[in-house]
Amino acid sequence: EIDQGKYILEQIVLEKEVGEEEAPRYVFTMQVADFNAITAGAHVLLDMTFAHDGTRKIGAVYMNGYPVYFDTYDYRFAYDISGLVGPGTNVVRIIPDIPVDIVRLKVGLV
Repeated sequence: EIDQGKYILEQIVLEKEVGEEEAPRYVFTMQVADFNAITAGAHVLLDMTFAHDGTRKIGAVYMNGYPVYFDTYDYRFAYDISGLVGPGTNVVRIIPDIPVDIVRLKVGLV
């Protein structure tokens, strides 16, 4: 709370607990050609990079409603989600059990 004066705020970090009902949804589209590549043997990899802080990361990634659980001290979590994606729109939601700093989320064919 500030009553008077002028202030310059830099490098602000906002923190918020995210519950299941508030978890952001990330949407990506799987093209028919990509889905055909999966049926021919390609894999879809979910790859999350966390902050290098040495803390425990616990939670779940819901891929089209199906949970993929993570519990790691590592800065990276990767999981094959080939069986959880379909052609067209796919939805990813991340619901951490404890605060988790996710630096990057990537879904791609390998």
